[in-house]
Amino acid sequence: MKLRSSGESFLDGRRVSVIAYFSVASIFSTLAERRPERRSCLKRLIVSHRTTYRYAEPVSFGPHRMMLRPRDSHEMRLISATLTTSLPAEFAWTYDVSGNEVCTGVFSGQASELTIESRLEIERALVERGPLIVR
Repeated sequence: MKLRSSGESFLDGRRVSVIAYFSVASIFSTLAERRPERRSCLKRLIVSHRTTYRYAEPVSFGPHRMMLRPRDSHEMRLISATLTTSLPAEFAWTYDVSGNEVCTGVFSGQASELTIESRLEIERALVERGPLIVR
């Protein structure tokens, strides 16, 4: 499945063209547990995200705050992650108050286009539970 989002906005009076691509591909699914009262299905997903900013003339970039990773939980695990950019950058990874991982990128140089690409491999457990019995 591939989704595309695009639009225009203005930054300091300049027109900015923004295009973002999201791609989710399920690469396999296996049954992890076969107990009839509780089944667990593991699904491994590849999530690709690309955002491109285009400007009419070269600009300098301020810090970019990016939230590109899902939260780890007992049902979801991050296997691998890559982040690439079209300009050299220094990245700092932190967590916000809700437990989301936040990447702040500081880019060096000027450019009329900036592309940020993220690729994640995620393992997700889908758990089927039987009916809740209250006594």
